[in-house]
Order: sequence, then C-alpha cells, then structure tokens
Amino acid sequence: RSLILRLTEDPQNKIILLGLSKAERIAHYFNHNPQVLNFVRKFSLRQMIAILNQCDAFLGNDSGPSHIAQALGIPVLVIASGTNEYEKWGIWRQPSKILSHTVPCAPCHLQVCTVEGHPCMVKISSEQAFEAMKQLFSEVA
Repeated sequence: RSLILRLTEDPQNKIILLGLSKAERIAHYFNHNPQVLNFVRKFSLRQMIAILNQCDAFLGNDSGPSHIAQALGIPVLVIASGTNEYEKWGIWRQPSKILSHTVPCAPCHLQVCTVEGHPCMVKISSEQAFEAMKQLFSEVA
C-alpha cells in the first residue's frame, strides 16, 4: 500500500491493479482513490493483455502478467521472492529490473514459504521499490 501511496503523490500517475484474491486486500484500501483503478478479478487473460499493452510500466511479482508485460516490451520491475533463480529464468528484456533480498535458503522452489516471517519478501521495502521504479522510468525517458 505504501508504494502505491508514494506513486500516487504525482497526480499524473494512474495505477491499475490486476490480479486475484490476494490483490483484493490492496484494492479495497484504494476504493475511493481516482488514481487507482481496481481491475482485480475483472478481466479475462485476453483483456488483461490488452490492458497491459496500454501501460507505461509493470510492477509486480514473478507471475504470468510480468512475463506478458516483458513480451509486450513494457518496462518491468519484478519483486522477487527466493523461490526461483530469477537471473536465469526471469527478466530477459530491458529496461527491466529484479528487486530481491538475498536469503540463504534461496532458491527454495517452494510454493509456500516455510521460513517464519518470509524474509526474502518482507525485507524488500516500499522505499526500495519506489527508488527502483524511479530508476526504471529514468532509463526509459
């Protein structure tokens, strides 16, 4: 939430929320913010691709939409857990970035983290993500 709040400090920014049930918690927080468009659970894969194709950048986890955004040539910032070897399987198009926190258990290849506190994700701050987005935009400009 705090990252979206930072991004919406610029009145020109529009944030599109896509995803499934986990994204609903974030979307609910921004119900009355006209800069945040809630498309969680609203579109088919084909419609989501059409929406992504209109975006200036993509921010999200390692997911199908992040790979689709890359294939469309959209600058991507992936917030990566320790589950996979992102340097090997993740970003393949520039300008794009991977934001991660190194942990000794990575890559674990687990669907559900067994480490208390999920440090590979919670150690990535919204400030780090905001700075990475700014850097990504500066590379595009």
